Amino acid sequence: MLAASAIDAADGPQPPADPLARAVIESLAFPPRTTPASLLDAAIRAADVEAYDIASRYFSRLVEAVDKAGDGRLDLLADLGDAADPADLRRLERMLGEHDEAVRPLVQVLRQAARERRRDPERLKRDADDLASDTHATRAAAMDRLARAGVDALPVLVDLLQDEEPSRRRARQLARELVRRLGAEARQPLLAWLGSDDVQHWPGIIEALAAGLGDPASADVAEYLLAPALVTDVPPAARDRASGVRSEEHTSELQS
Repeated sequence: MLAASAIDAADGPQPPADPLARAVIESLAFPPRTTPASLLDAAIRAADVEAYDIASRYFSRLVEAVDKAGDGRLDLLADLGDAADPADLRRLERMLGEHDEAVRPLVQVLRQAARERRRDPERLKRDADDLASDTHATRAAAMDRLARAGVDALPVLVDLLQDEEPSRRRARQLARELVRRLGAEARQPLLAWLGSDDVQHWPGIIEALAAGLGDPASADVAEYLLAPALVTDVPPAARDRASGVRSEEHTSELQS
């Protein structure tokens, strides 16, 4: 018999007939799902086995928890959006959204809340500073948050890449890795930035472009560095780095 605490109501939805679905729903009973994150997880898992009535019951409780969060509502939504697997949210939106009209609006709001928080300049700056931490866990958490921010993290990564402070050497290595992971996604924003009159950031932009040189999509980056390498009024740091990247690219082509 399905434990009543799985849906916390004796007159609630009937348990699914399918044995696998029943097993999934019964597994949600203990410990009882009470936190917003656990309610979202329960709704996802119930929807995955097509127990839509039960999934909707969990989702309704999630909506209630969000409504009761008061001033902490936005942070709660952002926390949920950050913690949830994007694929899980897409499935929930698609599958349960067909049965419960409250699903799609809330899923979209929590996605947006998470996205906006990731873009917060102060938060991104703190994460970039944390890349220099002596604690592995702090660095790893900062890497994860900056990776989730995607191209929105480029400004703080560029600032870091042109910071020559010896104590931030490890942080610069991690910043290069983050830009490298972005690959082609970072290419156009960086080239557009390099084409602007923000010459003070050119050294960091060039370092960021150099980080992605192994990507086939960046094969022509050296061509864009011709101007900063040759124009006389370019800051020396930018000119030297542009010349160095072009030289490195030429050497790589000869060796291949």
